[in-house]
Amino acid sequence: MRTIPLRGVLLAVAVLNASCDRIPTQPSQAPGLLNANLVVTGITDLGTPGGALGGAFGINARGQIVGTSNADHATMWTAGPTGVTVQDLGTLGGDFSGAFGINAPGQVVGFSRTASSVNHAVLWTVTPTGVTAQDLGTLGGNSSAARGINDRGQVVGDATTASGEDHAALWTVTPTGVTVQDLGTLGGNSSVARGINDQGQIVGDATTASGEDHAALWTVTPTGVTVQDLGTLGGTSSVAFGINARAQVVGSSTDHAALWTVTPTGVTVQDLGVGTAHGINDQGQVVGDATTASGEDHAALWTVTPTGVTVLDLGTLGGNISGADGINARGQVVGISTTSTAPAGPEHAVLWTLRR
Repeated sequence: MRTIPLRGVLLAVAVLNASCDRIPTQPSQAPGLLNANLVVTGITDLGTPGGALGGAFGINARGQIVGTSNADHATMWTAGPTGVTVQDLGTLGGDFSGAFGINAPGQVVGFSRTASSVNHAVLWTVTPTGVTAQDLGTLGGNSSAARGINDRGQVVGDATTASGEDHAALWTVTPTGVTVQDLGTLGGNSSVARGINDQGQIVGDATTASGEDHAALWTVTPTGVTVQDLGTLGGTSSVAFGINARAQVVGSSTDHAALWTVTPTGVTVQDLGVGTAHGINDQGQVVGDATTASGEDHAALWTVTPTGVTVLDLGTLGGNISGADGINARGQVVGISTTSTAPAGPEHAVLWTLRR
């Protein structure tokens, strides 16, 4: 799949180990995107305060949306009946920040450059009186980034250790301070945690002892951490981006979107077709991006039923590329879209509204 440039900018800045990022794939042809029992009733351009670039990466049940505007500052959008309001979340003293996740209470996580020009995981708290940004620290190294947060306020991401390795991390924030826990790997030297559900199940990817990147599921208990290899669709690599309350996990394996289902008896993985799945809600609706028959990469919504899989093309803001990153329980979808077909055209944060 082709990577939308703004995503590439954010990943290059925030990701601590490029080998643990989105699996690189080549553009490939896929069958035309099929309609599911949903239709797109609205595509809202959320705008790009401060410049031509913007991207939305997370949305909560209240419809609060977070991402980045102009590849510069973490941003919160609120779409209401009278229009869209936008709020700059600021930084930790540096010149760049990005927001990746938001929970039901409105806590926002991401990363920010500090005054000393290193990237640290950050937790923003937004109140009617203003915004506060909290530095979550690292695992003893220089850098970190927060990628997901659940409704209990548990934060996951990745951070460098004192030895310089990049490891998946779990931050616990309390009124008295912040603790960070190293989640380890699958036997290799690097890992990234990307999503966490309200049960505390954590997903991401980690290197194995043989050096392959595999989707991983971490379970944290009072006695320690266990990590489970979720496997692949038959290739050598996979990555998990999100998990819902039903322990359904989404991501990709090589160049196909994947849906893992985790039960007490084991793990099953389902091929959703060419694409990458980035988000899933508690209803099991999956969003990401897929390649159309004409070779364009479009935001997509997959519906999985006992009889098969259908995929809905969510369209664009007038350009030829879009990608979906998050979906809430109301079926609101957020992501990125180009607004024109011109090379290197503007990219805007976007909100798709769906109905049956």
